[in-house]
Amino acid sequence: MINSGFFEILSMIFVGLISSIPYIFTLIISIYYRKKTGSKKDSTLLILGNIILILCSISQTISTIFIRSWGTEIYTYFLYSINGISFLASILFTIGFLLLVRKMVKYKLQSA
Repeated sequence: MINSGFFEILSMIFVGLISSIPYIFTLIISIYYRKKTGSKKDSTLLILGNIILILCSISQTISTIFIRSWGTEIYTYFLYSINGISFLASILFTIGFLLLVRKMVKYKLQSA
């Protein structure tokens, strides 16, 4: 018989993936942008930020399974760490987005 913990972990992964849908969608758009334009800096930052955000989102969701075994203090430190990493990933994404917007504005001004 399959252990019920397996289904608990599977459901947590599923919930993590569902909550990551906006990040996944943005990652797909970023990859599409990179393939079409061949840009390096901006698309790399966009893709890297999205991948890290997806991993953080899933790990935050899955980590709730371990709260009993870790204890609340370790779990809290883990969440602080994940939130710090998510913050840095958001900064990477924002810088990539800023570079993209600057490039588009420059292109628009040159073609006008």
